[in-house]
Amino acid sequence: MIEWLLTGNNPIIYLMVSILIAIIIAIVMTCVKNDKIADVIGSFGIFIFIQAFIISFIFVCAPIVHTTSDWVTVYQIGNDRKVTLNLDNIWTGEITTNEIGPSYKHIENNNLHGTISIDENGSHGQYSIDVKQENIVENKKLNEHSKLVKVEYRRYESQHNELFGFAGKDEKPKNDGELRLTFDDGDADIKKIFKH
Repeated sequence: MIEWLLTGNNPIIYLMVSILIAIIIAIVMTCVKNDKIADVIGSFGIFIFIQAFIISFIFVCAPIVHTTSDWVTVYQIGNDRKVTLNLDNIWTGEITTNEIGPSYKHIENNNLHGTISIDENGSHGQYSIDVKQENIVENKKLNEHSKLVKVEYRRYESQHNELFGFAGKDEKPKNDGELRLTFDDGDADIKKIFKH
């Protein structure tokens, strides 16, 4: 039952069926002549109605887990590829060696969603992507002087919800994959420290 509730829109189906059962119980309760039995049936109907919302809410909010491929580098400074990012209208346009400016505040504080487009040798591809906070790599604290130096892509193969050690059935992912973004602030003093 738990695996079923973790799959697709099943929590909504559970909610609708429970509400229907609560309505049927309310109708049956009006036909019962004995007050004690009617009270017990009514209490059961209220319990069914309330638990439907609580259970459905818990399972709708279950975290999504992705099965993924390995990381592949799609952009690195010096590549001939034209790579365009659109991340929640925070970053829109072709990746260049320019500093990211004030948009760093949004990049470091949010999970982002959007698209990446890649043009190389006449071929074009566009993918819907996520950028999670754990996939922002920086050599020191992100700032307005930081530059995007590397972009890696990992394809989502499937997704499912997990809760209490149970997993729902694998489903087709909503997005194509996720990105890992590597930033460098270009601070020459920092680079000297790590050179051997």
